[in-house]
Amino acid sequence: MVLGAPLGAAEHPVVPSTGLEVDTSVRNEVVAFWNRYYLASEGFEDRLGWTGSYGGTCDPGGTAAEFHVDVERRINFYRAMAGLEASVVVNAGATVVSAAGDPHTPPPSTSREAAAQNAALMFSYAGSITHNPPARSPYACWTSAAWNAADRSNLALGLHGPDAIDGYIRENDTLTLSSWSPSVGHRRWIFLQSATEFASGDVPGYPGYYQSSNVLYVIQDSSELEAVPPRFVAWPSAGYFPDEIVPTQWSLSAPGADFSAATVEMSDAAGAPLATTVIDRTTLDQGEPTIVWQVPAGVAATSVDEDTTYSVTVNGIDLAGQTVSHSYSVIVMDPDRVHVTPELAGTSQPPASGANYYNNPVESAEAYRFVVTRSEAADWTEGAEDDDRILDETHSSYPLRGANVFSYTPFRNSGDNSFRLAFPTLLDDEPQAFTIDREIVSSAGAQVRYHARRGFMQPNTHLRVMVSADGSNWVEIDSLAGGPGNSIDDPGFVLRSADVPADLGPYRIRFQLDHAPGSAINTIDQGASYAIGVFIDDISVTNSEWVTSKVETSASPGNPRWRLDDLTAGESLAEGTRYGLRVVAELGGRDYPGEELMLVTVGSPLEGYDLWVDADHPLLVGGFDDDDDNDGIANGIEYAFSTDPLAATPAAAPVLDPAAGEMRLEQALETLRPELDYAVEWSDDLVSWQDTGSSVRHGDGVLEGRVPQGAGRCFMRWNITRP
Repeated sequence: MVLGAPLGAAEHPVVPSTGLEVDTSVRNEVVAFWNRYYLASEGFEDRLGWTGSYGGTCDPGGTAAEFHVDVERRINFYRAMAGLEASVVVNAGATVVSAAGDPHTPPPSTSREAAAQNAALMFSYAGSITHNPPARSPYACWTSAAWNAADRSNLALGLHGPDAIDGYIRENDTLTLSSWSPSVGHRRWIFLQSATEFASGDVPGYPGYYQSSNVLYVIQDSSELEAVPPRFVAWPSAGYFPDEIVPTQWSLSAPGADFSAATVEMSDAAGAPLATTVIDRTTLDQGEPTIVWQVPAGVAATSVDEDTTYSVTVNGIDLAGQTVSHSYSVIVMDPDRVHVTPELAGTSQPPASGANYYNNPVESAEAYRFVVTRSEAADWTEGAEDDDRILDETHSSYPLRGANVFSYTPFRNSGDNSFRLAFPTLLDDEPQAFTIDREIVSSAGAQVRYHARRGFMQPNTHLRVMVSADGSNWVEIDSLAGGPGNSIDDPGFVLRSADVPADLGPYRIRFQLDHAPGSAINTIDQGASYAIGVFIDDISVTNSEWVTSKVETSASPGNPRWRLDDLTAGESLAEGTRYGLRVVAELGGRDYPGEELMLVTVGSPLEGYDLWVDADHPLLVGGFDDDDDNDGIANGIEYAFSTDPLAATPAAAPVLDPAAGEMRLEQALETLRPELDYAVEWSDDLVSWQDTGSSVRHGDGVLEGRVPQGAGRCFMRWNITRP
């Protein structure tokens, strides 16, 4: 089992947001689907582009088109997982839906997006949500359009964008969602089978003053709904299901169903029954009729180490006058992990002429990469002196490197600079980090060493030192918390060291500053010249090597063979040179490397046929006289003619030359194997063979054999022997 790493990208990738489909019965398809579509909407905060303001103007503003796509993609991700048509569009310009009995009616030309945006600001400013907001305090930003959206939307406070969609589907955020939670009304509207268009209004909030907010306009005019075949919709859905989104409230919906007498049975993989509590079975005007039940806390765990299966049967469903049941299984899995990784087979001592390596297929892989690396002793020290091997993940408002820009100097252990991690403002309190862009190969007793000095740093703020073999899942190896007082915590730099896990594999190092949710933090805008944050300098590793060169070769999933040669190594292969080989499978734009780094040293330990097998055909099982691919040509003949013994090779047909009174066989061949004897034989009965009168000639890249043509039948063949 291996964890996956996201592919690096300079820009947010263009990923479809409609027309999504996934086969949840195939584990790796769900992994790829999660990677490509769910994760593509993460980081939406940076793409929000809100143009409104609080102030005294109640300006709802708008949000960026790219952000709308993030919301749209997240909605359709969930619909596809549920087995529904996943082409709902968001903020496409539809106008508000009004009814004759509405107490407040906005102009009919008002777009749903504008109404939802107005309502999102109103709720964020008020700090509370309701489907019937009055035109008075605390709803100071009230308008008839805001009222219309409040009445016809899913509402969230404290969540916005794709996070709000997650909350609506989970239905257990009782402090941030409206009172529909027990009947999973928000989920039911998003899973309305005939839905075609929603509108989303979003406000990011202002830390310490206003909460973020989302208003998702879900009510459509009947003429906009799409006729689709009715089906049962389970959540969590049948098949493989990502652990991160497992809810505490499970549900089953169906158009026209009556769940008033229905019961729910659940069991684990061993068949042991699980306690469930039905908490809602009403047929409310909230999407499709639905039964909702609470599952045990262990079932709703949002992190699993191994795939975990639950069986569900809902009995006693009245559907069109018939009593039916519906059964299915949910397999909760970690989408960051795949069970099978691409491991290499081949020689550990390739000749300087090169060698072939094969990897096993990975289900649903979209592409593979063959990675060839070289490494040497890690004798470097990262001292913040403008090294281009640092990946800066800090806010652009302050420099990662520096020392003398602060009132208290010097904040450096050596050289001119140190690394600084700090929170810019209360509005920018996301983790601040940098990663050393060096791939490190450790041996026994390996450590990461660094010098740190805490400036103004609150107790709930932590510097974390982490390592990762895949760039996605990080293991914390050291942590440094702020001190109890609001003062500089360290009089100078202190050397710290942390052990690296022995089984980690090639890894990178990350330094991250974060804080507990809702805790007090020191920020740079409290005083730009003060030593706020933590300072790191002179980072090194012990008992380790680091990758000094890397060459990657890509191929489609249908090509499991790679060749280590001058091209894929990026240099001429020289005897005694050591390389690290690894294959990486890509699923949904995310990397899943082989768990083992294959170390090879260039040499020539074998000769002849054995070298050919070891270097070029490591998957060959049979011997010289066997025929592994069953094409009628023995492995030894394939060796003699440099053909593939694992792929059927068409046999050359003899050519009759009546004028010369002979037959001949021709085979394209640049070089003869010097330890083999090449001969041809002939027979008139396919039983007795002889070489009388035969001859063999090699030249101009062709091997030619000749035998005399008798008066009757004549057959000929190659005879390759090892003296």
